[in-house]
Amino acid sequence: MHGGDEHGKVVIRKQWSRSKVLAYFAQLPACRIGMEACGSAHYWGRELQKLGHEVRLMAVQLIKPYRTKPKNDRHEAEALGEAVSRPPRRVVPMKTVAQQAGRTVPRARELVVSERTAVATQLRGLLLEYGITIAAGLSRLRRELPTLLTTTKAVLPLLARTVVSELQTRLQELDERITGHAGKLLSWPNRARPRSD
Repeated sequence: MHGGDEHGKVVIRKQWSRSKVLAYFAQLPACRIGMEACGSAHYWGRELQKLGHEVRLMAVQLIKPYRTKPKNDRHEAEALGEAVSRPPRRVVPMKTVAQQAGRTVPRARELVVSERTAVATQLRGLLLEYGITIAAGLSRLRRELPTLLTTTKAVLPLLARTVVSELQTRLQELDERITGHAGKLLSWPNRARPRSD
């Protein structure tokens, strides 16, 4: 933490544990607080606003020009203090709890989509080891896999067929989860339609 008065004189330079931050700011008169817009900044910003403080979330690009020393927590706090003392510039709008909740679904969906891509790639790779090729595209993989499992018994050993079958089931589970996330997105107010993957 780095704090200055209205004349730019440093009045505090201290490191706090998270558990003590709100207690410290609760006993301060209302002031302007600059924070880097990172993962937990919206939560902390809302909590500090409840205490009567003015919070400005700033993108790292706005802070970087004010850092004159090697990057560490102390120098970053000094740069933030300098940046927030300047005339108002572009700040990151504070997200509400509902807005943050709305962002959890696309992020979770993105993770499941990447997992599904990994499973599809693994399936193709395993089959390729036995000379079985399936052209690119999830729809083609879904369409051809059931037939391949029954027609390649001579080529594909039982253990390999079992693993491929398990991965096929996993692919179907992931498809269902992605569809579920898409439904949540469509029912969430003011959300854009999800991409069809």
